[in-house]
Amino acid sequence: MRNSTKYFFVLFLIVSLFSTKSFAHNEAFSGVQMAMAKGEVGYMSKYFDKMIDITMNNEVFTYSRSQAVLVIDNFFKNNPVDNYSVLHIGESNDKVTMYIIGMLETKNHNFRIYVLMKNKGKDYWIQDIRFE
Repeated sequence: MRNSTKYFFVLFLIVSLFSTKSFAHNEAFSGVQMAMAKGEVGYMSKYFDKMIDITMNNEVFTYSRSQAVLVIDNFFKNNPVDNYSVLHIGESNDKVTMYIIGMLETKNHNFRIYVLMKNKGKDYWIQDIRFE
């Protein structure tokens, strides 16, 4: 009986570890989805890393978290969202990075969106956003 208790405890720890990473993965993914669909940066800004690369008009700039919020908020104000759809979701073999590729249709233009997130500890942090 004692061995079965140890077995279930170890199994519980393993399941808890994987479900925590999966939850962080899903929470960050949902934040990106909501932000793009609604054109509101607030849904994903809590997942911004301390520094984030943003590409617009083929130019890459590195911003602090607070600067990135302003830049993307301004983007959404100038490009009201009509529709957003996910084209592809992937992750590295070691599960450290995850990316989302989507199509953002706005009143002014259609954009291919690329969002790169990196796992640090038990959370995923957005490190790169590209509007192409």
